[in-house]
Amino acid sequence: MIDPALLRENPDAIKASQRARGADESLVDAAANADVAWRKAQLEFENLRAEQNAASKLVAADSNSRTCVPNKTLPANSLPLRLKKKRPRWLPACKSFRRV
Repeated sequence: MIDPALLRENPDAIKASQRARGADESLVDAAANADVAWRKAQLEFENLRAEQNAASKLVAADSNSRTCVPNKTLPANSLPLRLKKKRPRWLPACKSFRRV
């Protein structure tokens, strides 16, 4: 198992290790690319989750005010769907990193 922090900080050391064992060095590049994709997908997911949490707090604050505002559109309406759409991108990146 390759330490992701070492992969990010010093990929040349890992490539040298691969070379010394007669293994394919391109696996290091593939692992680095998979790590970048995973981190990007994870960041997008976390940003959407934070947006959803903020919208949930807004809904809770509105419900506590005891006022009814009909036809009010909240940004939370589309967030669960957007989170579900991001999840398929996140999973392959994670699996790809683990497979390499």
